Amino acid sequence: MTHQELYQELLNPKSDLVYPFKYDNESKDYFDYWSDLVEKYKKKIYSLSDESVNILDKAFEKELKGYEQYKPTKRHNFKADFDEICITIEEALKLCYMNYYEDAYKLLSEFFNRHDLFYLKMLPRLNVEKYVFYRIRHGFKPSKGKKQDGDLFHLPFHLRHKVASTRYGFLGYPVFYLAGSLQTAWYEMNSPDIKSFFYAKFKPKKPLSFLDLGYPIYEKLEDWEYYSFLVFYPLIMGCLISVKHSDDPFKPEYMLPQLMTKIIREMPQEGSPENGKPSTNKGFAGITYMSTKSPHKDNLQNLSLRNFALFPRNTICREGYDNIYLSPMFKMTDINTFSYSSESLSEEESLEFIKEIDNDSSKDEFHSINVTLKQ
Repeated sequence: MTHQELYQELLNPKSDLVYPFKYDNESKDYFDYWSDLVEKYKKKIYSLSDESVNILDKAFEKELKGYEQYKPTKRHNFKADFDEICITIEEALKLCYMNYYEDAYKLLSEFFNRHDLFYLKMLPRLNVEKYVFYRIRHGFKPSKGKKQDGDLFHLPFHLRHKVASTRYGFLGYPVFYLAGSLQTAWYEMNSPDIKSFFYAKFKPKKPLSFLDLGYPIYEKLEDWEYYSFLVFYPLIMGCLISVKHSDDPFKPEYMLPQLMTKIIREMPQEGSPENGKPSTNKGFAGITYMSTKSPHKDNLQNLSLRNFALFPRNTICREGYDNIYLSPMFKMTDINTFSYSSESLSEEESLEFIKEIDNDSSKDEFHSINVTLKQ
Protein backbone atom coordinates (compact mmCIF):
# COMPACT_ATOMS: atom_id res chain seq x y z
CA MET A 1 0.00 0.00 0.00
CA THR A 2 1.26 3.49 -0.84
CA HIS A 3 0.81 6.48 1.44
CA GLN A 4 -1.50 8.05 -1.15
CA GLU A 5 -3.70 4.93 -1.11
CA LEU A 6 -3.83 4.95 2.68
CA TYR A 7 -4.86 8.59 2.64
CA GLN A 8 -7.67 7.89 0.17
CA GLU A 9 -8.88 5.06 2.40
CA LEU A 10 -9.11 7.50 5.30
CA LEU A 11 -11.43 9.64 3.16
CA ASN A 12 -13.68 6.72 2.21
CA PRO A 13 -17.04 6.88 4.06
CA LYS A 14 -17.10 3.07 4.18
CA SER A 15 -13.81 2.83 6.07
CA ASP A 16 -13.76 1.89 9.77
CA LEU A 17 -11.12 4.58 10.23
CA VAL A 18 -12.99 7.59 8.91
CA TYR A 19 -14.87 10.33 10.75
CA PRO A 20 -17.43 10.44 12.34
CA PHE A 21 -16.21 8.33 15.23
CA LYS A 22 -19.16 7.19 17.31
CA TYR A 23 -19.37 4.38 19.86
CA ASP A 24 -22.85 4.92 21.31
CA ASN A 25 -23.88 1.33 20.63
CA GLU A 26 -20.70 -0.26 21.96
CA SER A 27 -19.90 -1.38 25.49
CA LYS A 28 -16.38 0.08 25.26
CA ASP A 29 -15.29 3.22 27.04
CA TYR A 30 -13.49 6.06 25.28
CA PHE A 31 -9.98 4.73 25.93
CA ASP A 32 -10.73 1.23 24.64
CA TYR A 33 -12.54 2.60 21.59
CA TRP A 34 -9.62 4.89 20.72
CA SER A 35 -7.10 2.08 21.36
CA ASP A 36 -8.96 -0.23 18.97
CA LEU A 37 -9.00 2.47 16.29
CA VAL A 38 -5.26 2.97 16.68
CA GLU A 39 -4.55 -0.77 16.49
CA LYS A 40 -6.50 -1.00 13.23
CA TYR A 41 -4.70 2.04 11.89
CA LYS A 42 -1.31 0.75 13.00
CA LYS A 43 -1.75 -2.31 10.77
CA LYS A 44 -2.29 0.03 7.82
CA ILE A 45 0.83 2.01 8.68
CA TYR A 46 2.94 -1.14 8.95
CA SER A 47 1.63 -2.34 5.58
CA LEU A 48 2.99 0.70 3.73
CA SER A 49 5.45 -0.15 1.00
CA ASP A 50 9.15 0.43 1.59
CA GLU A 51 9.11 2.93 -1.26
CA SER A 52 6.39 5.01 0.40
CA VAL A 53 8.15 4.93 3.77
CA ASN A 54 11.39 6.08 2.13
CA ILE A 55 9.55 8.93 0.38
CA LEU A 56 7.96 10.01 3.66
CA ASP A 57 11.24 9.80 5.56
CA LYS A 58 12.78 12.30 3.13
CA ALA A 59 9.68 14.50 2.69
CA PHE A 60 10.59 17.29 5.12
CA GLU A 61 14.25 17.39 4.06
CA LYS A 62 13.15 17.72 0.44
CA GLU A 63 10.57 20.44 1.15
CA LEU A 64 12.87 22.49 3.37
CA LYS A 65 15.63 22.71 0.79
CA GLY A 66 16.67 26.34 0.80
CA TYR A 67 15.20 26.80 4.29
CA GLU A 68 18.13 25.24 6.13
CA GLN A 69 17.59 27.46 9.18
CA TYR A 70 14.32 25.60 9.80
CA LYS A 71 15.70 22.09 9.43
CA PRO A 72 15.42 20.20 12.73
CA THR A 73 18.39 18.61 14.42
CA LYS A 74 16.42 15.37 14.77
CA ARG A 75 15.93 13.35 11.59
CA HIS A 76 12.44 12.42 10.45
CA ASN A 77 11.66 8.71 10.68
CA PHE A 78 8.04 8.08 9.78
CA LYS A 79 7.44 4.77 11.55
CA ALA A 80 9.51 5.68 14.62
CA ASP A 81 7.72 9.04 14.90
CA PHE A 82 4.36 7.31 14.53
CA ASP A 83 5.17 4.82 17.30
CA GLU A 84 6.37 7.57 19.64
CA ILE A 85 3.24 9.64 19.03
CA CYS A 86 0.97 6.67 19.77
CA ILE A 87 2.84 5.77 22.96
CA THR A 88 2.85 9.36 24.21
CA ILE A 89 -0.89 9.86 23.64
CA GLU A 90 -1.67 6.52 25.28
CA GLU A 91 0.37 7.41 28.37
CA ALA A 92 -1.21 10.86 28.56
CA LEU A 93 -4.72 9.37 28.46
CA LYS A 94 -3.83 6.85 31.16
CA LEU A 95 -2.65 9.70 33.38
CA CYS A 96 -5.95 11.51 32.77
CA TYR A 97 -7.91 8.43 33.80
CA MET A 98 -5.83 8.35 36.98
CA ASN A 99 -6.79 12.03 37.49
CA TYR A 100 -3.19 13.21 37.04
CA TYR A 101 -4.10 15.84 34.47
CA GLU A 102 -1.10 18.06 35.14
CA ASP A 103 1.23 15.10 34.65
CA ALA A 104 -0.52 14.33 31.36
CA TYR A 105 -0.05 17.92 30.22
CA LYS A 106 3.60 17.89 31.30
CA LEU A 107 4.17 14.69 29.33
CA LEU A 108 2.64 16.13 26.15
CA SER A 109 4.30 19.51 26.60
CA GLU A 110 7.75 17.96 26.92
CA PHE A 111 7.02 15.76 23.90
CA PHE A 112 6.09 18.69 21.66
CA ASN A 113 8.86 20.97 22.90
CA ARG A 114 11.88 18.70 22.81
CA HIS A 115 14.36 18.58 19.93
CA ASP A 116 13.73 22.26 19.16
CA LEU A 117 9.94 21.82 18.85
CA PHE A 118 10.39 18.90 16.46
CA TYR A 119 6.92 17.41 16.87
CA LEU A 120 5.17 20.74 17.35
CA LYS A 121 6.43 21.98 13.98
CA MET A 122 5.31 18.70 12.41
CA LEU A 123 1.67 19.13 13.45
CA PRO A 124 -0.91 19.51 10.64
CA ARG A 125 -1.54 23.18 9.99
CA LEU A 126 -4.24 25.14 8.16
CA ASN A 127 -3.72 28.77 7.14
CA VAL A 128 -6.91 30.78 6.70
CA GLU A 129 -7.13 34.31 5.30
CA LYS A 130 -10.07 35.28 3.11
CA TYR A 131 -12.84 33.36 4.80
CA VAL A 132 -16.01 34.27 6.68
CA PHE A 133 -16.73 32.62 10.03
CA TYR A 134 -20.04 32.50 11.90
CA ARG A 135 -21.10 32.63 15.51
CA ILE A 136 -24.60 32.39 16.97
CA ARG A 137 -26.17 32.85 20.36
CA HIS A 138 -29.74 32.26 21.40
CA GLY A 139 -32.07 33.18 24.22
CA PHE A 140 -30.70 36.63 25.11
CA LYS A 141 -31.42 40.31 24.53
CA PRO A 142 -28.63 42.13 22.64
CA SER A 143 -27.01 45.20 24.17
CA LYS A 144 -27.52 48.59 22.61
CA GLY A 145 -25.03 50.66 20.65
CA LYS A 146 -21.30 50.00 20.69
CA LYS A 147 -21.52 47.43 23.49
CA GLN A 148 -23.29 45.06 21.13
CA ASP A 149 -20.12 43.51 19.69
CA GLY A 150 -19.34 41.78 22.98
CA ASP A 151 -22.63 39.88 22.83
CA LEU A 152 -21.26 37.69 20.05
CA PHE A 153 -17.62 37.66 21.19
CA HIS A 154 -16.26 35.27 23.82
CA LEU A 155 -18.08 35.25 27.17
CA PRO A 156 -16.69 38.17 29.22
CA PHE A 157 -14.24 37.42 32.02
CA HIS A 158 -16.62 38.69 34.71
CA LEU A 159 -19.05 35.92 33.66
CA ARG A 160 -16.46 33.16 33.69
CA HIS A 161 -18.49 31.38 36.38
CA LYS A 162 -20.97 30.51 33.62
CA VAL A 163 -18.36 28.80 31.40
CA ALA A 164 -18.84 25.04 31.22
CA SER A 165 -16.34 22.42 30.12
CA THR A 166 -16.32 22.09 26.32
CA ARG A 167 -14.31 20.05 23.83
CA TYR A 168 -11.50 22.60 23.69
CA GLY A 169 -12.34 24.66 26.76
CA PHE A 170 -12.12 24.28 30.51
CA LEU A 171 -14.43 25.25 33.33
CA GLY A 172 -14.17 29.02 33.71
CA TYR A 173 -12.12 29.55 30.53
CA PRO A 174 -14.13 31.37 27.80
CA VAL A 175 -12.97 29.92 24.47
CA PHE A 176 -13.97 31.90 21.36
CA TYR A 177 -15.66 29.36 19.07
CA LEU A 178 -16.42 30.11 15.43
CA ALA A 179 -17.99 27.92 12.74
CA GLY A 180 -17.21 27.59 9.06
CA SER A 181 -20.86 28.20 8.15
CA LEU A 182 -24.05 29.39 9.79
CA GLN A 183 -25.43 25.90 9.25
CA THR A 184 -22.60 24.29 11.23
CA ALA A 185 -22.97 26.89 14.00
CA TRP A 186 -26.69 26.07 14.15
CA TYR A 187 -26.03 22.34 14.45
CA GLU A 188 -23.43 22.96 17.15
CA MET A 189 -26.12 24.75 19.19
CA ASN A 190 -28.43 21.73 18.76
CA SER A 191 -30.56 23.38 16.06
CA PRO A 192 -32.44 26.03 18.07
CA ASP A 193 -35.56 27.79 16.80
CA ILE A 194 -34.13 30.32 14.36
CA LYS A 195 -36.39 33.04 15.77
CA SER A 196 -34.61 32.69 19.12
CA PHE A 197 -31.02 33.23 18.02
CA PHE A 198 -28.79 36.06 16.89
CA TYR A 199 -25.78 35.71 14.63
CA ALA A 200 -22.80 37.63 13.30
CA LYS A 201 -20.13 37.02 10.71
CA PHE A 202 -16.41 37.36 11.39
CA LYS A 203 -13.55 37.90 8.97
CA PRO A 204 -9.83 37.68 9.85
CA LYS A 205 -7.76 40.84 9.42
CA LYS A 206 -4.63 38.82 8.68
CA PRO A 207 -3.78 35.22 7.77
CA LEU A 208 -4.40 32.91 10.72
CA SER A 209 -2.63 29.61 11.29
CA PHE A 210 -4.59 26.83 13.00
CA LEU A 211 -3.62 23.43 14.30
CA ASP A 212 -5.62 21.29 11.89
CA LEU A 213 -7.36 18.41 13.65
CA GLY A 214 -9.49 17.66 10.61
CA TYR A 215 -8.89 16.43 7.09
CA PRO A 216 -6.67 18.39 4.67
CA ILE A 217 -8.77 20.76 2.58
CA TYR A 218 -6.66 20.45 -0.58
CA GLU A 219 -7.07 17.60 -3.06
CA LYS A 220 -3.37 17.50 -3.92
CA LEU A 221 -0.95 17.12 -1.02
CA GLU A 222 2.81 17.38 -0.85
CA ASP A 223 4.66 14.44 0.66
CA TRP A 224 5.40 16.34 3.87
CA GLU A 225 1.65 17.02 4.24
CA TYR A 226 0.94 13.31 3.89
CA TYR A 227 3.59 12.69 6.56
CA SER A 228 2.08 15.23 8.94
CA PHE A 229 -1.50 14.00 8.55
CA LEU A 230 -0.80 10.27 8.59
CA VAL A 231 1.64 10.33 11.49
CA PHE A 232 -0.73 12.38 13.67
CA TYR A 233 -3.92 10.58 12.67
CA PRO A 234 -4.13 8.82 16.09
CA LEU A 235 -4.25 12.30 17.67
CA ILE A 236 -6.88 13.48 15.18
CA MET A 237 -9.06 10.41 15.81
CA GLY A 238 -8.76 10.87 19.56
CA CYS A 239 -9.96 14.47 19.29
CA LEU A 240 -12.87 13.74 16.93
CA ILE A 241 -14.66 11.00 18.87
CA SER A 242 -18.27 12.01 19.56
CA VAL A 243 -19.47 12.30 23.14
CA LYS A 244 -21.19 9.13 24.29
CA HIS A 245 -22.91 10.45 27.43
CA SER A 246 -23.80 14.02 26.51
CA ASP A 247 -25.97 14.65 29.58
CA ASP A 248 -23.38 13.53 32.13
CA PRO A 249 -20.77 15.79 33.79
CA PHE A 250 -17.60 13.91 32.80
CA LYS A 251 -16.83 13.54 29.12
CA PRO A 252 -13.62 11.56 28.50
CA GLU A 253 -13.85 12.57 24.84
CA TYR A 254 -12.77 16.06 25.94
CA MET A 255 -9.54 15.00 27.69
CA LEU A 256 -7.21 14.91 24.69
CA PRO A 257 -8.65 18.02 22.97
CA GLN A 258 -8.33 20.01 26.20
CA LEU A 259 -4.71 18.93 26.57
CA MET A 260 -4.08 20.19 23.04
CA THR A 261 -5.69 23.51 23.99
CA LYS A 262 -3.10 23.90 26.73
CA ILE A 263 -0.27 23.07 24.32
CA ILE A 264 -1.43 25.46 21.59
CA ARG A 265 -2.33 28.25 24.00
CA GLU A 266 1.33 28.39 25.05
CA MET A 267 2.38 28.88 21.40
CA PRO A 268 0.40 31.92 20.18
CA GLN A 269 0.76 33.04 16.58
CA GLU A 270 3.14 35.93 16.05
CA GLY A 271 2.93 37.76 12.76
CA SER A 272 1.51 36.06 9.67
CA PRO A 273 2.12 32.42 8.77
CA GLU A 274 4.35 31.63 5.84
CA ASN A 275 2.51 29.63 3.21
CA GLY A 276 3.77 26.68 1.24
CA LYS A 277 6.57 25.41 3.48
CA PRO A 278 6.51 23.29 6.64
CA SER A 279 8.03 24.21 9.99
CA THR A 280 8.59 27.90 9.23
CA ASN A 281 6.14 29.22 11.82
CA LYS A 282 5.74 27.66 15.24
CA GLY A 283 2.79 29.67 16.54
CA PHE A 284 -0.93 28.96 16.25
CA ALA A 285 -3.97 31.23 16.36
CA GLY A 286 -6.11 28.32 17.53
CA ILE A 287 -7.42 24.88 16.61
CA THR A 288 -9.72 23.85 13.77
CA TYR A 289 -11.60 20.57 13.82
CA MET A 290 -14.53 18.74 12.25
CA SER A 291 -17.96 19.35 13.75
CA THR A 292 -19.17 16.26 15.60
CA LYS A 293 -22.80 17.43 15.37
CA SER A 294 -23.24 18.29 11.71
CA PRO A 295 -25.02 15.48 9.83
CA HIS A 296 -23.18 16.33 6.61
CA LYS A 297 -20.17 14.04 6.21
CA ASP A 298 -20.00 13.84 2.43
CA ASN A 299 -17.21 16.36 1.89
CA LEU A 300 -14.56 16.07 4.59
CA GLN A 301 -12.41 18.71 2.88
CA ASN A 302 -15.07 21.43 3.11
CA LEU A 303 -14.25 24.26 5.53
CA SER A 304 -17.95 24.88 6.09
CA LEU A 305 -18.07 21.71 8.23
CA ARG A 306 -15.35 23.00 10.55
CA ASN A 307 -15.29 24.64 13.93
CA PHE A 308 -12.52 26.99 15.00
CA ALA A 309 -11.45 27.42 18.62
CA LEU A 310 -9.42 30.51 19.55
CA PHE A 311 -8.04 31.12 23.00
CA PRO A 312 -8.20 34.40 24.91
CA ARG A 313 -5.12 35.60 26.71
CA ASN A 314 -5.09 38.22 29.49
CA THR A 315 -7.54 35.99 31.38
CA ILE A 316 -6.23 37.19 34.75
CA CYS A 317 -8.19 40.39 34.08
CA ARG A 318 -11.34 40.72 36.14
CA GLU A 319 -13.76 42.13 33.59
CA GLY A 320 -14.32 42.48 29.87
CA TYR A 321 -12.88 40.79 26.81
CA ASP A 322 -9.49 40.05 25.29
CA ASN A 323 -9.06 43.20 23.19
CA ILE A 324 -5.26 42.98 23.20
CA TYR A 325 -4.60 39.65 21.49
CA LEU A 326 -7.88 38.19 20.22
CA SER A 327 -10.28 40.91 19.04
CA PRO A 328 -7.65 42.66 16.83
CA MET A 329 -7.51 39.48 14.73
CA PHE A 330 -11.04 39.96 13.36
CA LYS A 331 -13.64 42.26 11.91
CA MET A 332 -17.33 41.47 12.41
CA THR A 333 -20.74 42.40 11.06
CA ASP A 334 -23.54 43.88 13.09
CA ILE A 335 -25.59 41.34 15.00
CA ASN A 336 -28.51 39.98 12.98
CA THR A 337 -31.65 38.05 13.81
CA PHE A 338 -34.49 36.08 12.24
CA SER A 339 -37.08 37.90 14.34
CA TYR A 340 -38.84 39.12 11.20
CA SER A 341 -40.14 35.57 10.76
CA SER A 342 -43.28 35.34 12.89
CA GLU A 343 -44.24 31.76 12.14
CA SER A 344 -42.69 28.65 13.66
CA LEU A 345 -40.64 26.84 11.06
CA SER A 346 -39.80 23.19 10.56
CA GLU A 347 -36.15 22.14 10.58
CA GLU A 348 -36.21 21.88 6.79
CA GLU A 349 -37.64 25.39 6.43
CA SER A 350 -35.13 26.74 8.94
CA LEU A 351 -32.31 25.20 6.94
CA GLU A 352 -33.46 26.96 3.79
CA PHE A 353 -33.24 30.35 5.54
CA ILE A 354 -29.82 29.47 6.93
CA LYS A 355 -28.48 28.30 3.56
CA GLU A 356 -29.56 31.58 1.96
CA ILE A 357 -27.42 33.50 4.45
CA ASP A 358 -24.47 31.15 3.96
CA ASN A 359 -24.65 31.71 0.21
CA ASP A 360 -25.24 35.48 0.25
CA SER A 361 -22.36 37.83 1.05
CA SER A 362 -23.61 40.85 -0.91
CA LYS A 363 -24.83 42.81 2.13
CA ASP A 364 -21.95 42.10 4.49
CA GLU A 365 -20.35 45.15 6.09
CA PHE A 366 -17.57 44.46 8.56
CA HIS A 367 -16.16 46.68 11.31
CA SER A 368 -13.42 46.33 13.92
CA ILE A 369 -14.61 44.57 17.06
CA ASN A 370 -15.40 47.07 19.79
CA VAL A 371 -14.89 45.44 23.20
CA THR A 372 -13.22 46.64 26.39
CA LEU A 373 -10.92 45.06 28.96
CA LYS A 374 -10.57 46.13 32.58
CA GLN A 375 -7.37 45.18 34.39
